[in-house]
Amino acid sequence: MIPVTDNFHFQLMQLFNGHNQVLQKEARTLGLSPGQPKILECLDSKQALSPKQIGKMCIIDKATMTSLLEKMEKDGLVIRFANPADKRSVLISLTDKGMGLAKQINSSYSNIDETVLSCLSTEEKDQFLGWIRLVASKYIED
Repeated sequence: MIPVTDNFHFQLMQLFNGHNQVLQKEARTLGLSPGQPKILECLDSKQALSPKQIGKMCIIDKATMTSLLEKMEKDGLVIRFANPADKRSVLISLTDKGMGLAKQINSSYSNIDETVLSCLSTEEKDQFLGWIRLVASKYIED
């Protein structure tokens, strides 16, 4: 029998929890609560998205997304506006303040990733990320 600490799920959980703690600590230094950095990163790479699109990309449920966006709007990080293609729906985009914070979080998170992955060669990093994508694809719905 394999010791529990050698199981895939255990190692993955340790990796996720450890990395998530470091990322959340960094987010707190920027005044962000859990979930907000993902939304900033998501919107930084797009012009504007619907709350549903953001939720799907960030793996955030509808109720949580609603409260996160309300807080971010109140804090001046995002704006809501009517979707020109469908007036019944809204789109979300970053404000200038949100764009600045998104750049900061992207830079900080990239530095953290580089530090964590510094034990690997460039080739090993590419392989590792490829393996993660391959395994993750088993969970992704089209």
